[in-house]
Amino acid sequence: MTIPPVITARLKQYCQRHDVVPIQLLGQGKDGCVWVNDRRNALKIHHYASAKLDTPYDLIEDEGHTLADLVYERFGDRAPEIFYLRQQLEQRAGIYLIDIHPHNIKFANP
Repeated sequence: MTIPPVITARLKQYCQRHDVVPIQLLGQGKDGCVWVNDRRNALKIHHYASAKLDTPYDLIEDEGHTLADLVYERFGDRAPEIFYLRQQLEQRAGIYLIDIHPHNIKFANP
């Protein structure tokens, strides 16, 4: 399997920042590559960014709105829950979600 250089670079950067050691490539698909790591869990590096690591990103360039504007538009009254989730991912893991929409964040039915 040939791994694109951008994936290798992202893997190395993530592992260094989070003190994780990739052990074995498990597979590669249209969305990215998955490795098992020394923490005995899976690590997926995406080909296309739906999140940024350790770098805040607030402007959605193709639509010209801030991410907050879009979250309120897409989630309405539940937008504060999305902001909380996003804040927790940023603070605990250094992951900044930028592709936030109802197709990739689902709430359980009430």
